[in-house]
Amino acid sequence: MKKLILALSLFSAVTAAGPNDVWHTSNIKQLYPLSSGDFIIRFTTDSDECAREDKYHYVLVGENQVTAEGSNNMLSVALTAATLGKEISINFDKTSPSCAINRLNLNF
Repeated sequence: MKKLILALSLFSAVTAAGPNDVWHTSNIKQLYPLSSGDFIIRFTTDSDECAREDKYHYVLVGENQVTAEGSNNMLSVALTAATLGKEISINFDKTSPSCAINRLNLNF
């Protein structure tokens, strides 16, 4: 029974991440806030996994499980990374037309 619960928990964690989610790490080239409160990130090194020609990665409330609070938190972290000149790692859906970011990570 314990093995079954563990297996279901692991399956749940993997499927929650999404089969099309990929990671990309780079410095930020541009942050572009939109009037909707959403924003775009451009990187100094483009992701080969993002199919967009302009290589924009969007943070959009309601897309790829992003909430308004999550979007605000990600903008804060992105601004911090850009200010410090640090790389960030983003997780995004490579099949999304907006290369929609779900989460990001900043290492110090």
